[in-house]
Amino acid sequence: MIKETFDEVNDKFLSSVVKRLEIIECNIFHQTKEIESLHCQITSKDKELQDLKTKLNDSEKRTAEILNEHEQYSRRNNFSPQ
Repeated sequence: MIKETFDEVNDKFLSSVVKRLEIIECNIFHQTKEIESLHCQITSKDKELQDLKTKLNDSEKRTAEILNEHEQYSRRNNFSPQ
């Protein structure tokens, strides 16, 4: 009788522990998937940021070239021989 009661309590306890472990495993799985997704998003955003930096750098260079050309053109037109 005592052994049967002990075995029954033990089975219920083990069942509870197993259920909790399954819940924890499920949570870990979902968190792992979320982390992988976030890593992909970070990689994508890093690439997007690098592309935007490159475009900005190219735009700044082109703007500097245009300003330089404009300045040289203005100097040529303002040149007056003495």
